[in-house]
Amino acid sequence: MARPRTLPENHFRLSTFRKGDHTYIYGYRNEWDPQKKQSRVAKRIYVGTLNEATGRARLGKKYLASHPEYVGKTLYFENHELVERNEVVQAEEEDVREETHLSNNICYGAPWALWQFALKNGILQHLQEAFGKEDGRNLLALGMYQLLTGQAMNGYEDWVTEAWLPVSQPLSSQRISELLSRVEHEAMMKYFRLRFERSKDNYRKLIEQEFKARHEPMPSKLSKLYMALDSTGISTFSVTIEDAAYGHAKQNPELKQINFTLGVDFINGDVCYAREDDGSITDKSVYKSILMEMQNYGFDLSETVLVTDRGYSSLYNLQGLINCDVSFVAGVPMVEKGVKEKFKKYQSALSHIAFYNSEYDVYCRTLTEKFERSSDSGSCCIDTYLHLYRFPKIAADQTAMLLKKIDKLVTDKNKGYKVDPTDWKGIAKYVREDSEHHWTKDIEALSQWQSTAGCFVIRSDYLADPIKALTVYRRRNIVEVAFRQFKVLDGGARLFATETTYIGKLMVHVIAQSLRMAMMVQAKARETKDLKIPDNSLEKMLNTLKRIRAVRAPTRVSWVAEPLSKKARDVLELLGLPKPPTTFKSI
Repeated sequence: MARPRTLPENHFRLSTFRKGDHTYIYGYRNEWDPQKKQSRVAKRIYVGTLNEATGRARLGKKYLASHPEYVGKTLYFENHELVERNEVVQAEEEDVREETHLSNNICYGAPWALWQFALKNGILQHLQEAFGKEDGRNLLALGMYQLLTGQAMNGYEDWVTEAWLPVSQPLSSQRISELLSRVEHEAMMKYFRLRFERSKDNYRKLIEQEFKARHEPMPSKLSKLYMALDSTGISTFSVTIEDAAYGHAKQNPELKQINFTLGVDFINGDVCYAREDDGSITDKSVYKSILMEMQNYGFDLSETVLVTDRGYSSLYNLQGLINCDVSFVAGVPMVEKGVKEKFKKYQSALSHIAFYNSEYDVYCRTLTEKFERSSDSGSCCIDTYLHLYRFPKIAADQTAMLLKKIDKLVTDKNKGYKVDPTDWKGIAKYVREDSEHHWTKDIEALSQWQSTAGCFVIRSDYLADPIKALTVYRRRNIVEVAFRQFKVLDGGARLFATETTYIGKLMVHVIAQSLRMAMMVQAKARETKDLKIPDNSLEKMLNTLKRIRAVRAPTRVSWVAEPLSKKARDVLELLGLPKPPTTFKSI
């Protein structure tokens, strides 16, 4: 059965074709071919010629005869239509058209989506509240540039002419430096406090929705929000940054570095705290300053649990957390006094089936510790929980690797071969030399090592369940993901800046990373059976949006966007964004 006709016979869609030095306008009408099951061109008509420089259309006599409504009118060809315009108004628009910094053909989809996402998630509003209206907009634009290109700041001036952004004018390298120099630590703290408050509000709403969905009343006391803290080194060639110093860099140890701390919430992966420090400072020594700074800038941590790795752990820091009444889940280093003795004491329990968890393949035993909390109102004793873990498979793998390494190096040593000093240093405490200068394994030293192989410790004042504590601790990986995005994907691994601009540059990279993480987390939450993130990659999503371009009409200060593909519509749905406008004007 043929498809019913939906348009009258005199309806024609207009298009153009170029032949020689001339561009012609023609009309065509399609009809459905029931045998071939496809739309076919049923009729074409000649309309007129097009002046590509001005966009003005001159209609043919035959077409005017059949369309007398166009006689005597000044017509322009725009978006496959004939549009009447006043020549005086048109001349004024052409003058304005020349003043815009945007190119005729620009990238539209990805910048528009990022800007709308920042608006929806309060990033732009918080930037403007902390840094001012104009600087906030420009910082967001620079963060988007960093996310979409990962290139040096001096390329922004060229890139912004090829991309849609609601900013007035491109920023030169000098103007960017001036903008970055205005970014101060106090303003950053204000911005992150606003993000922190938003994360807490979102968490409360999420809890309320969960109880509402289960038709249960809200409890009087809600569970706390988890926030992961960690630090990394940012290398720099700069000789002017006072905080740059030689530290314990895993990569490029010959360069100075800045110690950079991030606090990331577990719900949206949003950066709720950031701090820059001297590159030689350790995580353990900066922890107290982090707590004091958060309190001084109004971070209410009473409903938050700080999750940190072993690098932050010390009894001094633990006492500081307890005195400040800040809940924590913290990795504990094996070198802490008394920890190895506890594993020896509970060795039988950590091999007993009663303490085994099959989901994590781990033996776990929890001990209760008493600590005294001191405050202005007095002191009191509180309980903290020390969770001991032994992973049997990890212990077996570690033992096999160490013994293989010892056997090989001892054999080479006894044969008189030269061994790598670094490798030998790693096994020196597990071997011994007899009176005949023959090297063998030190069984007693290996037995002591084996007693803690595959073992791990977590301390918390909030989580008494060892499996819950282990689950939360492993989710701390979200801050590791944030650092990988910050350093690798968004080009923040090496800091090219001066003393006056480096804080602002760090802020731009944080904005880029925050957008990246939040987009991925929210897209994951919206995935369904039929709506998937392509290859589980945000880069794929952004590349789909980058292909959406907009072309400027020849005679106007307006751009017309290309139609959206099915993939682009799916990406926008994953991000919770509506379809972009089909036309827009320059700012």
